[in-house]
Amino acid sequence: MLSSWSIGGLFLALGPQLSATLFESSNHLVAGIPVFAVGACGALAQLVWGRLAPWIGASFGSVALAAGLALISISASTGSSALLIAGSAIGGAGFGVAFLGALRALSAAIPLDSRAAVMSAFYVVAYLAISVPAVLAGALVGPLGMEHTFELFGAALGAVALAAAFEAWRTRPRAAPEPALALE
Repeated sequence: MLSSWSIGGLFLALGPQLSATLFESSNHLVAGIPVFAVGACGALAQLVWGRLAPWIGASFGSVALAAGLALISISASTGSSALLIAGSAIGGAGFGVAFLGALRALSAAIPLDSRAAVMSAFYVVAYLAISVPAVLAGALVGPLGMEHTFELFGAALGAVALAAAFEAWRTRPRAAPEPALALE
């Protein structure tokens, strides 16, 4: 959840500015393309892959999130608007599937009498995950510049996403071993 919501924070803070720079446009519609791509692809991915086992969604969604962040970071350093759109779409799809997988895994593990408290805490953490990176990125873009800010956050959030993917895969449910047959 941390890595998936953090990409949202990064994009809401700096995505329009990066898009305007790469497309060399002051049009607000053009500037909003990566934000739209992240949201639309996230929603579409949830519709298409929403029935995956939660650990699969969290794992593969996080890998797609890391790949999208890598493409976005490369787009910032190379000036490629095509990589920005591709990274936004892939990262957005990863965001949607990883978040849904994490939410479904958590929902299945929460006892009914604790559901309200745990889900409230889940969303507090989610909103911190979206707001803290947005504020930090906004503060760092001045001294570091757009390119280096995206490289720094892309690497950090990509590492968190890959760690989440590994952990989701590592803790996946395993089939119980079949009992040995007794010889009579």
